[in-house]
Amino acid sequence: GVGQAIFKANCVSCHGADGGGNVGPNLCDESFKHIKTLPDIVKVINEGVAGGAMPAWGNRFSHKNDAILVSIYVASLRGSSPATAKAPDGSPIPAWPKD
Repeated sequence: GVGQAIFKANCVSCHGADGGGNVGPNLCDESFKHIKTLPDIVKVINEGVAGGAMPAWGNRFSHKNDAILVSIYVASLRGSSPATAKAPDGSPIPAWPKD
């Protein structure tokens, strides 16, 4: 999908090809640093965190829905099994809502 394509084009250098983490955190486990709810993913993508370690992508994407599309893909990575998984960063958070 589009979100996965955006991820592969922009996010893999820090988060790994399958979200397992590299310089940036593992997106597949249950621990998160700046995320507690699904809308937080869009906020972090758009605004960045950690003094630019996670850059603000809000003005970099060509379409305004790109941050939403990639955040949906990022949310879907949680609970997957990446080939190489970085140790958890942050703290465990509640499961995503089911609806």
